[in-house]
Amino acid sequence: MKHFRKPAARRPRQGLLALACLSALSAQAPSAMGATSQADAAAASTQRVLVQADRLPGSLLTPRANGLEPGNSTVSLLEYGAQQLHEPGKASLAAVLATAPSVGENFAAVGYYENFTVRGFTLDMGSAFRVNGMAVPGEWQFPLEGTAALQVLAGAAGSRGGLVGAGGSLNQITPRGQQPLRARIEADARGGALLVAEAGQAGSAGAWRATASQARLRPGIAGADGQRSFVGLAFDVTHHEGLRLYVDVALQRRAQPVVPGFQLLGGTTPPDLQRVHEVNLNAQPWSRPFTNQSRLSMLRVEGDGPGGMKWEAALSSAQARIDDNLATPFGCNEPPFEFFCANGDYVLYDYRALERRASTHARVSAVQPFRAASLEHELQVGVERIERRLRQGGYFNVTSYDAAGLALSGNVYRPGEALPQPLAPGVDRPPLDSAQQAVWLGHAVSVGPWTSVLGLRWTDIAAPAGLPGERRLLPRWALSWQPGPAFTAFASLAQGLEFGAEAPATAVNAGEVLAPRVTKQVEVGGKGRVGTAFSYSLTAFRAQRPWEFIEPLGSSWAGKGAWVQRGQQRHTGLEAGFQWAPGPATQLDGRYTFIDATGRGSGLAARDGQQLQNIPRSALHLRLDQRLQSLPSLRYSAALTARSSKAATADGAVRVGGHAVIDLGLTWQVSSSGTPVSLDIGVRNAADRRYWRDAGQAYSADLLFPGAARSWAVSLQVGGFE
Repeated sequence: MKHFRKPAARRPRQGLLALACLSALSAQAPSAMGATSQADAAAASTQRVLVQADRLPGSLLTPRANGLEPGNSTVSLLEYGAQQLHEPGKASLAAVLATAPSVGENFAAVGYYENFTVRGFTLDMGSAFRVNGMAVPGEWQFPLEGTAALQVLAGAAGSRGGLVGAGGSLNQITPRGQQPLRARIEADARGGALLVAEAGQAGSAGAWRATASQARLRPGIAGADGQRSFVGLAFDVTHHEGLRLYVDVALQRRAQPVVPGFQLLGGTTPPDLQRVHEVNLNAQPWSRPFTNQSRLSMLRVEGDGPGGMKWEAALSSAQARIDDNLATPFGCNEPPFEFFCANGDYVLYDYRALERRASTHARVSAVQPFRAASLEHELQVGVERIERRLRQGGYFNVTSYDAAGLALSGNVYRPGEALPQPLAPGVDRPPLDSAQQAVWLGHAVSVGPWTSVLGLRWTDIAAPAGLPGERRLLPRWALSWQPGPAFTAFASLAQGLEFGAEAPATAVNAGEVLAPRVTKQVEVGGKGRVGTAFSYSLTAFRAQRPWEFIEPLGSSWAGKGAWVQRGQQRHTGLEAGFQWAPGPATQLDGRYTFIDATGRGSGLAARDGQQLQNIPRSALHLRLDQRLQSLPSLRYSAALTARSSKAATADGAVRVGGHAVIDLGLTWQVSSSGTPVSLDIGVRNAADRRYWRDAGQAYSADLLFPGAARSWAVSLQVGGFE
């Protein structure tokens, strides 16, 4: 077998088996930056590490009592405010998260739904993507213009157990009724455009908010132009007895051709970046755009009970209807079959499927403070159910063969060459449904500056027939020490659960799903501030899980062995961050991450101890924001993001170089007749560096994605500033 059979988009079992949950047991200390109001937190203009735990509307943090917070312990939380999410030229999650050293890309293809790694672990599409704290299909790809804040929670402790996985989760918070009217228009040098209109009103009885946008997508790559439209509505109702009701509805339609990745030439050499960095191998005359029509409805009710109790009930339903189309380049007609040919030739397949991916999430939780034995306690209980459904019809993935048995092929250095369209009847795959039910219990107690949180979560997974389910009790414990308001130290132990991956098409046991994996994490750290101008955080972690890999030699069509689960995969790392405001008009932010990600016990001497694929050991981000003293209405920013080299193959035999990217920004803010006006200019990759942003493994292939070339964009906003 010399041809590649592309798995179903984002692997059905990935979304079905790795269903997520929120544990109500994690807590955080007050921010080292000081207390922050809900409105300020949602509209923060800078990224913050280890932010405060006060309840954000729609955040992943669960309700809490007014007295003892559940354990002044911290979690590793990075938050982007609306101002940075809406900077010109940042049109996707990948563009924003490129500045997060702990986050990497893992098949974040232009035009497709994106996926990422956090601390070196790939996020699960069925569980790790959240909107207002509720699980949505990762394929939804919630747009930035409908987002007021983006939270990156790292690690098993940060994601609060369940099936989110070892990496953590991403949570997008929708805007509430804070600004009466605002309009923003953005244009870039490639002809792309974005128009956003927002209206809202807040009063004593509640608030409403409406957001509508239309985008013309022009990534500057041949055959990859598209469009996106979005409408989001939010309603808040406050009852006089303290009952609070939050409603969200969102609709989106996106159509854009996908830009696929490249493979190593002959399995040893990356393609010439200077020649392929803006090449689209999907640009065939018969290629169709990838279309995604998504909807989201969400209801959340919060209230107060006797004795300081706080409770929350939430229900969400999210669905993505996908017309998946992609001319897929994979492999060669000659050995090694699973890579591009040494001269740049590749086999081309036509992949299509009509999909519906849906998630329903229901959750009820409560927090009750009480005093016993002269100590302040807090008890937390909760229950939830998450259902995941997948329907896939009209599926086919075929190529054409000539009389000699050679597959349809093209060449990376001749991207304009038209090829005939492969034809085949589509098939409807069996429906796949799964559900997770969970119950959790947590207890927090404070003794002087010490606070302890102990939590247990019972999870029951019902998987589709033939796939492994799981029942497991997952513990978590955290201890924090806060001798004063300027410093907090913490330590935590946590267990998580994630399902084994499906064997890739190159393995002897292609399609087999391996056993679920228990993840374990230890995390220690501290944060504090020096005066009012300087704050810092430092976290060390170690996370491990059973190691999955493909045996390098065997009898598969690609000459590989079985996909196995053997040994341990261990990620040991350090995360550091600081904020420094030397003056009222200047702020400097910095973050650094070091990750040693290796596997042990594989029985393969060439792999044990090697840094794992697509994970740089070091990553750094620095950002300077400066407001001119002589012209206070003018502000500029400069940011540097750097990452070290990383392996492009599982055995580390091939590596891609590190890179450093500089972004620049300029903002002019004035008030015209009482109406705020803001003009923003952004330059991405100002030095026009060429680099491989992603060298991961996805869809049974080692894939390379180039970083975007230099670009600039300008936006004009009329209405309230972020």
